[in-house]
Amino acid sequence: MGHSSGDPDVLRTVAKRSPLLERLADGPADKRELIAVLDCSRSTIDRAIRELELVDCIRRCEDGFRLTVAGRLALAEHRRSRQTFESIAKLSDLLHDLPAETPISAEMVRGATLLEVPAHAPNEPLEEITDLVDRAERFRGMGAADRTPTLRHQFRDRSVNGELEAELVLTEDLARVIFTEHSELLQNGALDSGLDIYTAPTIPYELSIVETPTESVVFVIPFNDDLTHRGVIRNDSTAALEWADGVFRRHRATATPLSSFDDSR
Repeated sequence: MGHSSGDPDVLRTVAKRSPLLERLADGPADKRELIAVLDCSRSTIDRAIRELELVDCIRRCEDGFRLTVAGRLALAEHRRSRQTFESIAKLSDLLHDLPAETPISAEMVRGATLLEVPAHAPNEPLEEITDLVDRAERFRGMGAADRTPTLRHQFRDRSVNGELEAELVLTEDLARVIFTEHSELLQNGALDSGLDIYTAPTIPYELSIVETPTESVVFVIPFNDDLTHRGVIRNDSTAALEWADGVFRRHRATATPLSSFDDSR
C-alpha cells in the first residue's frame, strides 16, 4: 500500500509479473486458470499474487482476482515502455548517426517503421514521401540536402497550382544550392503562392510532416557529417505528429525568411 508509480518495487514487480497482469487485463481469473494459462506452478502463482497485491495492482474478487485501476495503468505504461525499448533497439543503428544531445523524442521512435536504404537504390526510402506529397494538402519539412529532384518539382508545381501548402526550413548551405543550381524552384510565382521557405544555420535531422486528406505521416532522416543517410524513420501516430509539429514550429520561429536570406547574399 502507498507505493508511488515511480517506486522501484512497483516497476520491478510489474515488469516481472506482466504475464499475469496481461491475463487479468482480459477479465478476472482464479488461481486454477492462472496456473493453466501461464503454465506455472501453484507456488509461483501464489508468489506473483502476493507481490502484485502488495503494490495494489490486483485485488481478490468473487471470480478470483482482477486488476485494480492502478494495475491497469501500470500495465499500460509497461506495454508502452516495452514498445519504446523494442523500437529503440530496431532503430539503434540509425540513431547512432545522431549526436548524443540531439532533441528527438521517444514519441517519434515508439512504434516507428524503419525504411532502410538499399545499396543499389539510395533514394528508395524517399519514394514514399514523394508518393504522399503527390496527394498531400499540406507539407512541413526541414532539409539539409537536395535528395530528390522529384520532391523539389512537386513543391513548386503543386504550390503554384494551389494544391499544396508547403513550409520548408532549409539549411543555409542548401538554400545557396537552391539559389545557384535550382532557381526554378523559386520561379513561376511559387513563393507568392503556397510555398514558404525559411533558412537556418543548421538542423539536427531532416523532418517531413505530410498531411493528405486521409492520413498524416512523419518522417525523420538522420544524416552524417557528409549529409549521407542510412535510412528513414516513419511514424503516423498522434504522439509522433504532435512531437513533429512542435519541433517544426520551434525551428521555423527562429529561421530567416528566404527573401531576407536572399537580400543578405
